[in-house]
Amino acid sequence: MTTKKAIEIASRVYGLYLLIQIPFALAGLISVFAIKQDEFLKNPLLYKIWAFIHPVFYLIVAILLISKAEKISNFIAGKSKENSKAGEGLSNFSQLSFWLILLGVYFFITSTSSLIRDFFRFPISSGDSFIWSILLSHGFNIIVGILLITKTEWIESKINKDKFER
Repeated sequence: MTTKKAIEIASRVYGLYLLIQIPFALAGLISVFAIKQDEFLKNPLLYKIWAFIHPVFYLIVAILLISKAEKISNFIAGKSKENSKAGEGLSNFSQLSFWLILLGVYFFITSTSSLIRDFFRFPISSGDSFIWSILLSHGFNIIVGILLITKTEWIESKINKDKFER
């Protein structure tokens, strides 16, 4: 599996994941208007606006990720045809690069989803330092995921180099 193909698949999977999350975001939107909670919020109008933007944002990003997956993979991995083809005679499951890409996709999807969710909680958290640390940790995990996906060959070479030197 090439890096480009993995990014394309990850883009579509993430788009589908966001589509699945839309009903949960809509439930949150409905609860904003169904439950009287204005006295607990710092800025009720802003909270209602953010609650409306949340499912719309998921929908727009999901459509873009699914429909533009190939362009996204070309942008991230480049237009090279021979992108990360080491060990092609082996099945994908026996290649270290496959597992590194899978781990990167996991980090990227879970952290990006959590970042979006927590970002939409930000207006009601009054900007305390705890929410900032959560947002920064999600950002760090996103970077790790992207590096695992895009720098698979380099990471694999470092791991294999250490294995053969022992």
